[in-house]
Amino acid sequence: MMDGSDSADERRRLALGLKEPGGIANLIRNAARAWRQDDRKHSRTLHIRRANRLTLGDQIIALYDNRGTALEEAFAASLAGLGIPCQMLDQQGRQGFPDYLVSVEDYLPIVVEVKSKISNEDTVPLNAATEVLAASELAGLKNNPCVTLCSPGVDPSVPTAIEAAKRLCVVDVSDYCEAILRLHEGTLTRSGLYNWLTTPGVALAEALPSPVTQ
Repeated sequence: MMDGSDSADERRRLALGLKEPGGIANLIRNAARAWRQDDRKHSRTLHIRRANRLTLGDQIIALYDNRGTALEEAFAASLAGLGIPCQMLDQQGRQGFPDYLVSVEDYLPIVVEVKSKISNEDTVPLNAATEVLAASELAGLKNNPCVTLCSPGVDPSVPTAIEAAKRLCVVDVSDYCEAILRLHEGTLTRSGLYNWLTTPGVALAEALPSPVTQ
């Protein structure tokens, strides 16, 4: 619904029985994008409310509101608060390296890249979302699972485009915040988090394992 690619536009036109592209089909696309933005705002409100009960309000606000280097630091801090090692790889003299290497228990470490756009209306595009794959190879981690954390969100064209990428997972910051809160609340295990972040595709909060099935 939110995908603005030519092929998606054409599918919407055919589905609606329209003779020309644009018009109602574009309105539906724009309405879906606006709904997603409103949904993130709603999630932010709920997450901050839950986080305040855990004295984690500032941490969750930082994840939602920060961009660039500040968001990278907020990501690292969110893992440090859980005792999950997060090694910075993108340092001086390591041009092109990914941002972090995250170690969860004894599993194969996850290569993480943090990508963000300034405007809440923008989304992280395909090239930025997949950059972590090349960066991981440059760092000698070509067999490790890769994750791109996107703020405020990932472009709708990305999920279909990365279907063939067997070691890439892309996650919106709002879905990541849900996982962090569940870990603090004790309703998500570290193995559950690892499996969620290493399943290829887009990691959605709805796909987080329940406490019963972990």
